[in-house]
Amino acid sequence: MVRRIIRVVTGLLMSALALLLFGTGAGVLFETVKYEVLPVVLHVAADRVVVMENPVAIDPALEGEMVEITKTPVRCDSLLEDAAFGVSVRGAVLQRYWNRAGENDAYCPDEVDGFRMQQEFAAPEFRMGPYRIIGEQAMDLWRETPASILPTRTPAVLAPYRAGAGAFRIDLPGAGVQELVYATVQDGELRSFIGRQVGDTLMYDDEARRLAYLRQWWLLSPGKVWDNVWGALPGLVYAYLLFCGAGWVLKSGVHRVSGFALYRVSIFWPATVAWLGLLAAEIRSAAGSRAGIPGAEKTGEVLFLVTLGLLVLLCGMGRRP
Repeated sequence: MVRRIIRVVTGLLMSALALLLFGTGAGVLFETVKYEVLPVVLHVAADRVVVMENPVAIDPALEGEMVEITKTPVRCDSLLEDAAFGVSVRGAVLQRYWNRAGENDAYCPDEVDGFRMQQEFAAPEFRMGPYRIIGEQAMDLWRETPASILPTRTPAVLAPYRAGAGAFRIDLPGAGVQELVYATVQDGELRSFIGRQVGDTLMYDDEARRLAYLRQWWLLSPGKVWDNVWGALPGLVYAYLLFCGAGWVLKSGVHRVSGFALYRVSIFWPATVAWLGLLAAEIRSAAGSRAGIPGAEKTGEVLFLVTLGLLVLLCGMGRRP
């Protein structure tokens, strides 16, 4: 009886360890896809853009084409105001967000007592060289530059959470000390922008989002893409080995608890199915959420469900006489 209890407890612990290994492997795989694999997959879009440095005239031959203008000054007279904090800036974009004090970590609740913590303001439109840009579209394409802006007032809702003098900081229960940060795109700054040429306007669309993603990760040069290919291999291999370990430990744990063989095929088969299925599903999901490819997230969910179905099928293989 004691031996049986020991086997059951040991089996349960091994099963829990298997889940931990599988979760770790999935996390490694997802991070590798996010930072290494996905940019390589999307690199095919990089050769569809015409790059011009500070253009002075619009080329009618580029109508409907993707155009990237670089090192081009922003021209905008709009006054952007964050009335809640008494802040005003003349420019194209103003963004309010929060960092944990002393860290470059923008974790903060979306709302505190009904007050919106993050907020973005954009000019109706502005110009870069000969091109017109719609302000709200620029919000999705640019990383704004943090600016040295101090608020002149404290919203009444946040007053009870003020922490210390100097920089504007608040201490939120469960979120810690947060420091107010403003980022801007101001008149006269040299910037880059990607969009589809429509008349005198550069329009933001799904393809522009993909190109902006590639530009953000500096992937418009072939050499950098190959760096990402080789950089992805350690993460992919490590994830696969973790899946193999999870499969072996889970099979052993289930057998110790019930005497039941979870699957009668080599552990490398379920590990390979899990690895390939999650890899494909995450590439599709990330392509939808980070690069704006229509329908990609739904396809990722379908691939994930197919992966689960194949794993169940592997568990049943070889059981019938």
